[in-house]
Parts: sequence; C-alpha cells; structure tokens
Amino acid sequence: MHKCIYIYKDEGVSLCHAQALKFSLKDTLSNPIHWISSREVVSENWEMNALAFIIPGGRDVPYHRSLQGPGNKKISSYVAAGGSYLGICAGSYYGCKSIEFDMGHPLEVQGERELRFYPGIARGPAYGYGTFKYENESSAHLVPLILHPEGKRVYSYYNGGCYFVEDSLYPHIEVMARYDDIIKKPAAIIRCKVGFGQAILCGVHPEVGAHNLYTNDTYFLGMKKALEKIEDQRHYLFQLLIQKLISNTSNNGIAASKV
Repeated sequence: MHKCIYIYKDEGVSLCHAQALKFSLKDTLSNPIHWISSREVVSENWEMNALAFIIPGGRDVPYHRSLQGPGNKKISSYVAAGGSYLGICAGSYYGCKSIEFDMGHPLEVQGERELRFYPGIARGPAYGYGTFKYENESSAHLVPLILHPEGKRVYSYYNGGCYFVEDSLYPHIEVMARYDDIIKKPAAIIRCKVGFGQAILCGVHPEVGAHNLYTNDTYFLGMKKALEKIEDQRHYLFQLLIQKLISNTSNNGIAASKV
C-alpha cells in the first residue's frame, strides 16, 4: 500500500492554490493525496502513513494560531524521525525560525515560529515591502530562478513569497534555487536537514500552471498566456522538488512516481 501525501487545509490556506497543488501532485505521483485539518494533525496518527506533509500558500498567522503547541510538535517529530515537509510561500515562511513580512506596511508580520526547520529569517515579499495584496493576484508575476547546482534558469509563478536570509551561515542548508533578478541573488528554495528527515521551503509557486489555478481573478487570467509559455519550465521545477521530497532513505520504495 502506497503512503499518502497530506496537504494542510484549514484556516489561512488559499483554496485555489491548494487545489492547484493537488492537481500538480496528481500529475506527478500516483500516491493517495489527503487533506488534513489542524484538529486532525493533533488527533490522528497520520504520520504513520505519510510520504510527505505539505503546507501550501495562504496566510501564515492563522497557521501559527491553529498549529502552535501540539500541532507543530507533531509535525516536527514526524520530520525529525525521517519524514518530509514541503512549505510553499506561506508554508515556507512558517517553516522558518522567524518571519519578517511587509515590515512598516499594513500587512506587517514579525515573529518567531515553532517549526524552525530553517534556523534563520524568512523575509518578504522578496520583491519589496508594500508590493503584496491578499485580495487578488495583482501582485503576482513570473520570476527567473537559477537552479543549483546545475545552473539551469527557469521561471516560476510568484506572489509575495520570501527569501531566506544569510543562508550561507547554515552548513546543513542546501540551496536549490536563487532569485536571478534580485540583488545578491538570495535563496528562493532551500532544503533543510532535520534529524533523519528534511524540509523543503519554497518561496515561489511552482505548483501553479496556466490551467490548474481555478479562479476568475482578472489579474491571473491576464497571465495565462505567459504561464503557458513557461509550462515546461514550471513542470520541470515542480517535478524536481517532488523528487527531492520523496528521496529520503526511510521513504524509498513507497512512492509511486509518474516522473
């Protein structure tokens, strides 16, 4: 029996981004995919059958409110014992020791978080404070990344994600991609060793393609042609992340990959 991928779905999660994630996962793996709430994180034995635990984009503050304490402890224990965590956008902020978001602006969030897979700061939006909007996709755009170590340049959908401050200070952190058009090319995607497990934190949205974000948002619809042009790059990046996500020794042989 194949292990399951659990996608967090509770207060704060962007439903359209969570659906896009599920669509892309189904296109990549044959494993069962289940939604999981904060209550179920605490009360169910999901980690016994988990291939990976994913927190998608949305709002970090409700994640913190719902999962702090027992929920985060359970996620941390699962990862340290050999599990895999993927945090996308808000889920990547949430996986860091501390957050600095939109400082000095109305959406400002600053604080410590409990998972601490990355022992440093998640700072964003990566393209500047005051550039993000929750109510629509007007702050979204396509951004160039340089993949490491191969040096391949790809584009990905981006909307308010972070970069990881001073990644070079932490030898157990693997940089998988850097923003190619930001000064000093900060880390956009990182892989953190956590005990026997790992956490991949991703500031961009490689799960979002031209035909899997189910929204009537005018700004997103205006980007569809551009997204269609980079679909091969997006697909490559997403598959790369998922291959890394399921590569833990403790998970070998139980992932049903379509890659």
